[in-house]
Amino acid sequence: MNILFITEPNIIGGATRSLVELTRELTKMKHKCIVCQNSYNEVSKELEANGVKVIICHNQVAMVSKINPKILMLLKIIHCKIRLFIGDIVAIKAIEKHVNLNEIDIIHTNSARNDLGCVLQKKYNIPHVVHFREYGDKDFNCIFLKKNYINFLNNYTDRFIAVSDGVKENWIYKGIKQEKIVRIYNGVCSKDISCSTHNFGNIKIIFSGALSKAKGQEELIKAINILVNERQIKNIKACIVGHNDIKYKKYLLELIHEFTLEKYIEIQDARKDIYKYLSEFDVGVVCSKAEGFGRVTAEYMFAGLGIVATNTGANTELIEDNVNGFLYKRGDYIDFADKLQKYIEDKNLIKKHGEKAREIARNKYDITICADNVEKVYENMHKS
Repeated sequence: MNILFITEPNIIGGATRSLVELTRELTKMKHKCIVCQNSYNEVSKELEANGVKVIICHNQVAMVSKINPKILMLLKIIHCKIRLFIGDIVAIKAIEKHVNLNEIDIIHTNSARNDLGCVLQKKYNIPHVVHFREYGDKDFNCIFLKKNYINFLNNYTDRFIAVSDGVKENWIYKGIKQEKIVRIYNGVCSKDISCSTHNFGNIKIIFSGALSKAKGQEELIKAINILVNERQIKNIKACIVGHNDIKYKKYLLELIHEFTLEKYIEIQDARKDIYKYLSEFDVGVVCSKAEGFGRVTAEYMFAGLGIVATNTGANTELIEDNVNGFLYKRGDYIDFADKLQKYIEDKNLIKKHGEKAREIARNKYDITICADNVEKVYENMHKS
């Protein structure tokens, strides 16, 4: 099949990583993948190296996060609506110039933040899939720029894919037609992930994910403050790794300084070698407000780490408490610290949970499983 993918503009994170690995796997399965991006970047180079054609179409977002005060939010909405209107026109012309749309079998929109796939489906009647990779409201406090956006999605999308049961139910609640939506868990390229060696000097903790309030890095800092300064547990070292929000990073560094935790916590920029880097750690943490799937959680699982995650979003689908990790009550730093302490005091528990996590991940979250299920969605669309 010839598949035209549309990416969410200027967003680098789990959704983009999932797109890269899905298109790579589909290409191996002899499908031709073309990816439309807002701008040329490192992801474009990786896609091209994987045999994927890249088109720069300057598309814009159809969903934006709320900000305060209200006057700034109003100005943001007006600005983004204008950009979206112009962006759709420019993007369609760019795509029509570089792609013979009569040869496209499927349009696959990588995120509901993007309306361009719907616009193309309306114009060309090409079967269209929208991938729901996030809640939108619960996690990133987003609103729609288009009036009746849910109806627009329903009318010009043939199938929806949700990355977890939680995300699926959330979008059904918003009005997405239940009969059109299927849950397919994200896939991770497991063969690229190195398993942890668990040398067990200091217990090494990693927090992988974009630096943002929604991801909750401050919760890890506050939990470690309890362990180090209140409980006098010193044999820990934490590393926060991810794309920087400069303002939030400054806040995190100030918090680390306030608690005098410079010896125990460091912050690094996002790493290209994160799959191999995971092997240097013992425990992975997820503190998100509402993780749509928790791609990083699956990565921790494949690496055989002990995992401590919030009891919100899809974390409860991936982690069974005290079986392949621990769940803690989000915002409860004492509960978080207690779960980390269990691992610090019982290193065999890390290995036990890590082995179980790897077993589950291999059976549920490998990219080959995800790609096979996505291919079935494409095939069923052509049969119907």
